[in-house]
Amino acid sequence: MISFAGVSSDEANVIVERFPSRPIPARRYTVQQIPGRSGDLLFDQGVYDNITQTYEVYVNHNGMTWQQSMRLAAAWMSAPGYQELWDSYDPETFRLAYFAGPADFSNALNQLGRATINFSCKPWRFLFSGTMPVTLTASGSIENPTDFNALPLIQIRGSGAGQLEIDGYIVNISDIDDGMIIDSELMDCYSGQNNRNSLLTLTPQFEFPQLQPGVNNIVISGGITSVIIRPRWRSL
Repeated sequence: MISFAGVSSDEANVIVERFPSRPIPARRYTVQQIPGRSGDLLFDQGVYDNITQTYEVYVNHNGMTWQQSMRLAAAWMSAPGYQELWDSYDPETFRLAYFAGPADFSNALNQLGRATINFSCKPWRFLFSGTMPVTLTASGSIENPTDFNALPLIQIRGSGAGQLEIDGYIVNISDIDDGMIIDSELMDCYSGQNNRNSLLTLTPQFEFPQLQPGVNNIVISGGITSVIIRPRWRSL
């Protein structure tokens, strides 16, 4: 079973025929060849490319005509932009994916439609456990169960100035302004529709907090009364 944009493939009468492949994303390098020197010189960009997740499916008509079934399947795949994608073969994780098409469903006497559908996915698999908020009202710790740094969404509450430290990443806030959001993935700080980046001083400079593999010690001080972290655990 596949879920895309919050809708199960079962609801669209789309059935996965066999276990899907598990693609691993390509790490992005700039490759340079130097005359007279064997091998390639690599410059690691520290990021990964999108991958294509393929499913071989068929349509179960469930009393519908072939044409009605195709319209239902097309509507299921039509959600625009990146959407949450997960399947029952790895129920602990989800991807961010979009379906650009095309898909060519076979027509066997208006009875059976088979196709291979491809979703273009961001490289990371996110753990559902990483979507659950962790609330700290005093200094503490949080453990990253994966082998990769996570880019959390952090909600800070309080007033006045304060400091948040996560294992060497230090955020000094000149005015908490009755609450703000720090999004390490977007590298942005805001409160509602208002940008709050000017209120932050980051150490290391320009680096938003990350949660490294293993235990991360968290220290809060000053006017911070609570920190709510959605850790966004991720793997490949």
